[in-house]
Amino acid sequence: LEIDTLVMGLPLSTVYTHSSALREMAKGMHTIPSPSIKGATMEVVIQHVTVIAQPQGALLAHGLGHAVTSGADFNTLVLDMGGGTFDWFMAKGVKPNRMLCGAAAIGALACASAVCNEIRSDLKDSPEVMARVDRALRESAPTVLITGVVYEMKKFELVVQRVLQDAIEQMRSSVLSMDAVDRILVTGGGAPLMYKALERTLPQYQHLLEIDREPVSSNVRGFHILAEYQASSR
Repeated sequence: LEIDTLVMGLPLSTVYTHSSALREMAKGMHTIPSPSIKGATMEVVIQHVTVIAQPQGALLAHGLGHAVTSGADFNTLVLDMGGGTFDWFMAKGVKPNRMLCGAAAIGALACASAVCNEIRSDLKDSPEVMARVDRALRESAPTVLITGVVYEMKKFELVVQRVLQDAIEQMRSSVLSMDAVDRILVTGGGAPLMYKALERTLPQYQHLLEIDREPVSSNVRGFHILAEYQASSR
């Protein structure tokens, strides 16, 4: 199998330091298990590799047309709340403003961990329990069942708010003034959580907020768009 163009993404905390190494690692020939013949292998050759910041994928997938039609001076702030990191990505038109981009080691799982700590500190060591709490948070479930006990999620609103507030404050101190932002796109698996926190914390910018239609897969769809464009241009 020959792949002309592979586009990959890294969090903003590592993209500028690890992109070259990842690009070299991915390029060339790889032997992988065959997807159709049990016990067999197949060779995959990757010709060209591009590594971008993960939130740039969401901008390409969801916001590219808006940014292009609005002109080169249109500023989009992409807020990507993933499982382990919270990335903010500022772009003028379609070009990233690296000085205003950043990341914090606070993701949706930090919210789940905070909830588990309130119930019993060792619960966060259980992947199954963490997944259950994380799902309840992301889906705005009224309750969560742990060790046979039903817990009201409303009881944990304050601890979750503190985690999200910390993430937002780190973003604001990095972005500095948000008055030049024309749109705020909220994406990532924790997008619903972050969207509600932004509405509460930054009501003056509520009219700029837009939640991604498919926040979990948005980055990857953007990678695909860029790969198609690069392949066709060659």
